This record gives sequence, structure tokens and C-alpha cells, in this order.
Amino acid sequence: MTATVKLTTQEMYLAGVVGLRRNIESIHSKRKPRFPESVAGELFGFHILGAMAEMVVAKYLNKYWEFHINHFESGDLGEYEIRYSKRKDLKIRERDTGIVISVTGTPPEFIIAGWADAVEAKEKYAPTAPREGPLAYFVPHDKLQDVELLK
Repeated sequence: MTATVKLTTQEMYLAGVVGLRRNIESIHSKRKPRFPESVAGELFGFHILGAMAEMVVAKYLNKYWEFHINHFESGDLGEYEIRYSKRKDLKIRERDTGIVISVTGTPPEFIIAGWADAVEAKEKYAPTAPREGPLAYFVPHDKLQDVELLK
């Protein structure tokens, strides 16, 4: 089962500022993106939507979101990794080890498509490269676990 979550204008603003700060910090730190932009400036949108997705899951699970910038050591929301994508599958990276949650949609309304255990996904699905960049595992949305199980 999926869950639909609508962010308020204020929530979108706060998450948008976090995403903007993440992108500017990446530029300032000269961090190389994992894959090239298809369109110049595309990464700004990715960072903003990623931050909004984190806020969506926090709101749904009633967990405090810490508005992280440069937080690479642990999950986006406690132990959970949150992935935003317009695709119909969830991307699991090689370094992922716990629960990864898939979010899609268009602000202000988002859909939490479900979640997968990264270790199990890497055992079940073959790695592929979606475009230039590192290999990843892709779990179709219809194979994800019900997000309600995380409550």
C-alpha cells in the first residue's frame, strides 16, 4: 500500500532551503556528482526534491527530521535512506545496507511508494547502470514493502 502526503507551503519552503543549501555546499566543496546532469542546473532540483521527500517520510511516520546538510554517515531519517525519483522503481546503491524508502510525486503532493531492505534487494535483483554512473539495483514499485509496516 502506498501513502499520499501533502506538504504545506511552509514545509516545502523549509525543505527547499535545505535542498538549496545542500547543492550550494556541494558546489563549494567541489564534490563531483555521481552522474552527469542531463540539463544544466538539474542537480538543484534533485537536492530540493530529495529534501522534500525526506520531510514527507518524516511527516508520515511522525518522526523528527533534522534538516541535514553534508550528512553522509547514516540514514536520512534515523536509520532510513529516502530516495526521490519520478521513476517507477527504487534505486538501491551498492553501499546501502538498511531500509530504503521510495518517494515520488510533484510538490505539494507526494506518494510514498514503499520500501525495500537493501541487502535483500541486492540478492534478488541484478545490478544495472541507469545512465553514466555507478551500478545500482532497481526494485519495481509493485515489489516494495508496505510503508504502513514502518509505523
